[in-house]
Amino acid sequence: MARDCAPRALLWDAEQVDAHLAGDPVQALPTEDDLEDLFSLQEAGALLDPPVSPASWDVFRRDPVLREAAVTVGGKAERQVVDGVEREVIVGGVDHHPRRAILAWDASRPGLGTGGGRPSGSKDTKPRDRSRDPRVPAIDARKQRIRKMLEDSNGQVTAGEVAAAEGISERQALRDLNEVREATD
Repeated sequence: MARDCAPRALLWDAEQVDAHLAGDPVQALPTEDDLEDLFSLQEAGALLDPPVSPASWDVFRRDPVLREAAVTVGGKAERQVVDGVEREVIVGGVDHHPRRAILAWDASRPGLGTGGGRPSGSKDTKPRDRSRDPRVPAIDARKQRIRKMLEDSNGQVTAGEVAAAEGISERQALRDLNEVREATD
């Protein structure tokens, strides 16, 4: 169940501001959550259970269901030609999402661990089959050359020398050199 996002400061709507400026009594703020309350990027993420960061909500809000429910707040309405059709377009502004859309979307999510990917804690149970990997013969040939370099230098070859001779990085040369040394021990 989603938890409520408690605002830090209570804000007045336009009618309450007008009443205050006119010196009239200000209507009390509602005590119940309204399903049509609009939430910004930061507020929407906090409404989810568990809460998510604004960056995560920024990804989630691209879901077609949420995109359709979005309301643009602010900005300027202009007439523009879009795809050959003249229509009114809001330029600028910030998308907000109604509470009802956020809660409905959150309730329809499958939940943690129900998506694709490997189950947590799973491991490879056997070595991977590399018999069809086209790089294996070249790697084996390189290790044979490194083995020969070790024999010719009486085991005194460095990773830098191997890297220069084979045209590979020193890190890869060190890995190969250690693997060849372990295999000959």
